[in-house]
Amino acid sequence: MDLPSTFKDIAPFLQHPLVLVGFVILLFFGILTALFKAGILPPLPKRTAGDVVKRVINFGFAIALLVILLGFWEHLREGDKKEGQTRGGTSHDSTKTDKHDSSAIKRDNNGIYSHTGTKVYFKITLLVPSDLNDAEILVDGRPADVITRNLTSVIIRMEKREISQKIVVRNSFRQCISRIFVDRDSQLQPCL
Repeated sequence: MDLPSTFKDIAPFLQHPLVLVGFVILLFFGILTALFKAGILPPLPKRTAGDVVKRVINFGFAIALLVILLGFWEHLREGDKKEGQTRGGTSHDSTKTDKHDSSAIKRDNNGIYSHTGTKVYFKITLLVPSDLNDAEILVDGRPADVITRNLTSVIIRMEKREISQKIVVRNSFRQCISRIFVDRDSQLQPCL
């Protein structure tokens, strides 16, 4: 995990609400402190007001720094989650392409075809009955890359291939099987 070193590196963090609020509070109290040090604001009686103002300013700085640090931590934590998902292959971009050395279609020992060239993915919306909304979805015998799941529809990401692909939607009570040739975003009702 690299820590930001310049304002250009820090600027994306300002999009997070916690960091933005902390930054505004820090600016406010920083300007207030500068005004007191410059003598622009009239001095307050030393007995009571001076201590109160100093405590408020110090407290404000502490709160601002705490909010900014929480925002940085939250932003870095979200970034780590996204990195983990990308490494795990659960990117939600339907048109993502992966480059490979060869463009041949190969068949493995289990009879599953794979395209080893540039991979193109499409979103397939499966319209499923409500009794199958929690069903397991398999594409050519492997778990599907589920993007979103609703009560009566599931959007999955499927790779474009030169052959049709088998989609299985199943739970412990019911199973639906259909085949689809994926060449664009489309909609399918596997259980008619």
